Amino acid sequence: MRLPEPATINVQRFVTGKNVIHVRGCLCGDAVPALHRIIAEELSRFPALLTLQLSGVASIDGAGIDALVRASSLAGECDISLCLTGVRGPVVAALVAAGVTELFEIFDSAADAWEHVR
Repeated sequence: MRLPEPATINVQRFVTGKNVIHVRGCLCGDAVPALHRIIAEELSRFPALLTLQLSGVASIDGAGIDALVRASSLAGECDISLCLTGVRGPVVAALVAAGVTELFEIFDSAADAWEHVR
């Protein structure tokens, strides 16, 4: 049995202020504190848009879903648009099962998000 790869989280900042956080691997318990920290740090920079790129997420648990919900709430408090991109497979299933899809603007790619969220 193969264990899920641990999460890696990378940030891309653009001069437009439309920044992207790329998450890969397992968005599960151990990865959540780092994701919270990075999201809070990015929101403190007051970007025009913050995108969470999730196409590389191989698995997600309740803590990962809670992290996404918390990110949505924090972005709302800061009046910053936050969207999800690359939402597929286990992430879609987990968001639907948790009944939280309506909390997010979901796009195929960051370029699509940038086009629709101004």
